[in-house]
Amino acid sequence: MLFSYFHQLRGGWRGVVGLVLLLLLLLFWQFAFIQFHFICSFFFFPPCVCVCACLIIIIIIIIINIPVLFLFIPARYIYIYMFVSFYIDVHVFYFPFLFFFATVMMTDGASNYYYYYYYYYYFYH
Repeated sequence: MLFSYFHQLRGGWRGVVGLVLLLLLLLFWQFAFIQFHFICSFFFFPPCVCVCACLIIIIIIIIINIPVLFLFIPARYIYIYMFVSFYIDVHVFYFPFLFFFATVMMTDGASNYYYYYYYYYYFYH
């Protein structure tokens, strides 16, 4: 049903291709953030590194979304796509980012997290 809707939306298979690209993009960045979570957990990167990595990933997402926006989504539905894209970005980027800090605080405790942060800062700077 979803594929037929996107097929009618664009007037051909371009809408289906746009949907598949959007789903692959969502899946790819979800796995990227899972890896990002484990890397930060094991190597104890400071929060500034995590924030910079999140900003870089969001900029890459915006650059990738531009051709999808103009090639596969008709002009009258761009505002719907922008709302869905914003919804996906919030749930894929910001919630796992907050989940990372929550799991670090719950597993290691706040004092241990700051101990690791200062340990990293002391020995590697």
